[in-house]
Amino acid sequence: MKNIFLISKENFNLSFLTASLPHTRWIHHKHCEEGIASISLFGKQLNGIFITEDISFLTPLQIHRLIKNQFPSLPVIIIQSCIDINYCIKGNYPHSCLASYHDFLSIQNSLSVTVQKPSI
Repeated sequence: MKNIFLISKENFNLSFLTASLPHTRWIHHKHCEEGIASISLFGKQLNGIFITEDISFLTPLQIHRLIKNQFPSLPVIIIQSCIDINYCIKGNYPHSCLASYHDFLSIQNSLSVTVQKPSI
């Protein structure tokens, strides 16, 4: 099970992501400061983070830096809207998504469905 964290003020129904990616657990925080505190506690159990703009008095880049200082290998992607999550997963990186190329590849690999062959 992959744990993906989302910090966004948007009311967003994540059911379509859960349905298309049944191997994921989506954790949505509407309050940025509580979300950052949760990441500090549970960051090692997370596989990726999406952050929307205008969620705090901190800029998304400041939030990104806070997370990356504590968990450098954790993929953090800044998006304009929750709709952009689907683009990032599919490997379509529109101008509305901001992250390092390594983070984009990490989140895409983490969320891709791998088919395992049954052992005989």
